[in-house]
Amino acid sequence: MDEQTEPGPDESKLPLDRFRTIGAIIVIAIAVSFIFIFLLGLTTAQSPILKQSSNLTAVTYRDATGIEIPVSNAGDITVRFERNGNISGFSGCNEFISAYLVNKQQIAIVYPIHTNETCTDPGIMEQETMFYRDMAQATSFKTSAVGMTLYNGEGKILIEFQKW
Repeated sequence: MDEQTEPGPDESKLPLDRFRTIGAIIVIAIAVSFIFIFLLGLTTAQSPILKQSSNLTAVTYRDATGIEIPVSNAGDITVRFERNGNISGFSGCNEFISAYLVNKQQIAIVYPIHTNETCTDPGIMEQETMFYRDMAQATSFKTSAVGMTLYNGEGKILIEFQKW
């Protein structure tokens, strides 16, 4: 007598689904671990310019095409790096705040929170958007007696600041 069984779930697919789920969890855990380890190594105020609060003015930034260009309204993008890890300033049209962490010459800057004014001067809003993006993409920096330069992961200049 042949016994017929009810069709059930295709068990050949179950191990693959479980593997994908476990794999995704492992990838997320590794990513979180790397972020945690990176943040553990970061502390505020390791650089001479950052050991005291520093008032800086942006003189160049990297635009949407990747070209380093002068700030169109020189003197209007001002930044204050505080010893406690806060950043505040004026970005040409809006006030902003952010936070940063440093470890030797490495830096991580949180994408700035800003007011929501709209300026009609040509190019100011685009410049401001690129300035915020460049700040958040910074991975390293160098300081000098006259200012600070932020770099991306490829070593390209993102923003150049002068003290004021």
